[in-house]
Amino acid sequence: METPVTLAREAISTFLLKNEVLNSAGDLPNFLSKKTGGVFITLLKSDNGLRSIMGNIKPTKKNLVEEIIHTSIAAAFYSPYFKSVQAGELEVLKIIVDIIENLRPISKDSKIDIKKNGLMIETIEGKQGIVLPETTIAKDKIELMEIAARRGKINLQLDRYKFFKFTTKKFK
Repeated sequence: METPVTLAREAISTFLLKNEVLNSAGDLPNFLSKKTGGVFITLLKSDNGLRSIMGNIKPTKKNLVEEIIHTSIAAAFYSPYFKSVQAGELEVLKIIVDIIENLRPISKDSKIDIKKNGLMIETIEGKQGIVLPETTIAKDKIELMEIAARRGKINLQLDRYKFFKFTTKKFK
């Protein structure tokens, strides 16, 4: 049975070699075709340095299969911060698929486990800053909130915003 990481790698490979979007997947776990959800794809170099990351906190496609395929292609070829993945990199590229779960609003005073929970801040204008679980060196909840705000270019003193916490199902 294929995994979300295998699906992501196939999507990147198909796009790289054939300039096509993968339209059929192998034998995948049932939940991938039945569920929707936000997905983040992280690409790491062989030394574990960040190569690219891209995703959506909320679903944009009809199921997780499509979400993983399209987000993988976006991370590999359409990042505004990283160059496109080249053929020679594909074999050594490490891929992490994070499926967003349990997204819910919280207050500034809510408890948050900074190792287990991710955090999103969103302004009423729609600007967002997101920190995935296990991806930051934040020492506490306040620092995690500040990192999320910085990533979204959100001013904690001036902007009107809400916080959301979430967990992820991580596949490596």
